[in-house]
Amino acid sequence: MASPAPIRPADACCVVPFEPRFAGDVASWATDDTTTRWLAPGTPPPLTREKVADWACADGDRYVMLDILRERPLGYAELNPFRPARDQYWLGHVVLAPTSRGRGLGTRFTAALLDRAFRQLFATRVLLLVFPDNVVARRCYERVGFRPDGEEQRFFEHCARDYRFLRMALDARRYRELRARQVLPANALLFGRAGPTLGAAAVV
Repeated sequence: MASPAPIRPADACCVVPFEPRFAGDVASWATDDTTTRWLAPGTPPPLTREKVADWACADGDRYVMLDILRERPLGYAELNPFRPARDQYWLGHVVLAPTSRGRGLGTRFTAALLDRAFRQLFATRVLLLVFPDNVVARRCYERVGFRPDGEEQRFFEHCARDYRFLRMALDARRYRELRARQVLPANALLFGRAGPTLGAAAVV
């Protein structure tokens, strides 16, 4: 399994709860039709800050990966309970800013969310859906232990078409085994809290 990219000073990041002020940044990361489809097939384009704000799940959590030095968000993801199995969670709307791609940050961000799911929320399983042609995302998920778990096909009214997804899953037993073997990234991002300004973020 490939090692994450080395940490550089410019990669000093932490994970903080999503706030409405981040919605415009997240919307701007859907730079073309393909990225928009991969990120939010159920959201009619164009992606706007209002539509990102509406992604909220009543009992889920939303996070951004925050570049502490530059005081800006670099990634977004949701960690929501998988109904009706309250001990299972799913990752949704995972996206990185274009400038943060290819630096290993997606792997570290996803690893941090898995740490939260399994070590703090006591999840038994974490799932996600990804487009089969989104090869970069699939490789990122594989690096943190996800495996293919079947396929799903869903119909979206706004575009009147079906999309086929690859379902990927990671259970608690495999997660613990990978941690014990030190296979998972050792530099997962830490969680923090954002202050009145982005630069006031503090790791907790």
